Amino acid sequence: MPDRIRVATLNIWCRHGDWPARRDVLREGFRSLRPDFVALQETVVDDAGDQVREIFGDEYDVLHQGCRTSEGVGCSVVSRWPAVRDEEVDLCVTDRVNPRDFPGHSAAVEVASWRATSTRGPRPAASGS
Repeated sequence: MPDRIRVATLNIWCRHGDWPARRDVLREGFRSLRPDFVALQETVVDDAGDQVREIFGDEYDVLHQGCRTSEGVGCSVVSRWPAVRDEEVDLCVTDRVNPRDFPGHSAAVEVASWRATSTRGPRPAASGS
């Protein structure tokens, strides 16, 4: 494990606005920042594609929230380390919330052991970054 890790979070805002232009800016921005771990909100995974993969490609491991809206909107986690374990907790605690409109889940992802004996390490940053 490195001495430091870069963590980022962002609300992707689905495919609203000029998605192709926003996607290109996000792709370049994250490529420049070289984060190790990213938590994303309002990502879309549907028959039209996977928004997170459009931004990050195959250079990162991606975990998507299992409970998504009917439009495919939910949260996603991106990591240079492969997931060792992930857990999703249902946070819908009242009948006033329709889980189809608001999935209300929290996720915890373990990506690596913090023990000094761990042989797991991050994927190397893409060349030219």
